[in-house]
Amino acid sequence: MTTQFFTLFLRQDKFLLFISSWIVYGTVLAIYTFVPYYSNLLTLSVPLIHLSPHELLFSLLCCYTLVLLLIKIPTGSFKRSRISLTMRAIFKITNSFFAGTFSPSLTTEEKVSALLFLVKFFFVPLMLKFLIQNISNMILFFQTIAAAHQIATPEFIFITLYPFALSMLLCIDTEYFLVGYLTESRVLSNEVRSVDTSTLGWLSALACYPPLNEITRTFIGWHSSDFSNFGNLSLNLFFGGLSLICMSVYVWATLSLGWKASNLTNRGIVSRGAYSFVRHPAYISKNLAWWIMGIPFILNAFSQGIFSNELKFANNLISLAPILSIMAWSSIYYIRAITEERHLALDPEYRVYMQKVRYRFLPGIY
Repeated sequence: MTTQFFTLFLRQDKFLLFISSWIVYGTVLAIYTFVPYYSNLLTLSVPLIHLSPHELLFSLLCCYTLVLLLIKIPTGSFKRSRISLTMRAIFKITNSFFAGTFSPSLTTEEKVSALLFLVKFFFVPLMLKFLIQNISNMILFFQTIAAAHQIATPEFIFITLYPFALSMLLCIDTEYFLVGYLTESRVLSNEVRSVDTSTLGWLSALACYPPLNEITRTFIGWHSSDFSNFGNLSLNLFFGGLSLICMSVYVWATLSLGWKASNLTNRGIVSRGAYSFVRHPAYISKNLAWWIMGIPFILNAFSQGIFSNELKFANNLISLAPILSIMAWSSIYYIRAITEERHLALDPEYRVYMQKVRYRFLPGIY
């Protein structure tokens, strides 16, 4: 019986999938655990679960292994699998590097798999960290709400309920993106068709996420906030409500993508929900929220420039700094939108979608 099991195990390529998965993903887990940047990034506690992010990722790998053991895998499927294509690409790239040629001859499938591996490697730990942080914030704010005696006061709404609502929205967003990066399945309809190969596409995307966004902030600054104070409670509630509406549209866009949510990949064209109105609802809604919450920064800098005793040129720079900074961030997202469209337009289905949904950001305007 044992012999028959192992014969079936080997014949259906389960053994090769098992070994390859532990080699590749086990190496990635080792990097996440022992490389200082990732070790610090994932030094978080998971509320109510009592697992570190590293242990959580290890548990996911164990679950994946269990699924491999339980499902039926056709003979010969290993050569066509994503893990096999990834390993072949890594081997060819490594061999080319040590040979000094630096020009590995990758097939289209191997190139897609290698780039997809990089996308997952970069974004999975970030999405896991963001998800845990958002869950922690929700629990903290919920405890604060539960312990409050005057929950109906407007001050309490802005100070506590607003960040709770925002954390809840971002929790939904990061959950979908985390699953989107971790999985690729015909059942979930999120199989990868292609990965963006343009340098500008990658740089504009990575510039918005740690650790590269710190470099971006160094050059163009950051003059917005999740919770800006407008100096008046009524204004705080009004503009805070507008910002929440924008972030709700942002999460609606994520829900419209479903398990296809991810950066730099084509997992199938989505034309439903928020994407039936404009082609980049997530980008425009997030940037509008930044502009709304950037108003106090803009007004404060303008007043400092007007009443400063410094040279007029310096005053103008002080006044314009927040506007120029937010414009620069919006420009990065504009570049992301353009590069994404160039990549997705290689798919005939997306070209049909562009004819159907003509506007990038604002319905009927642009």
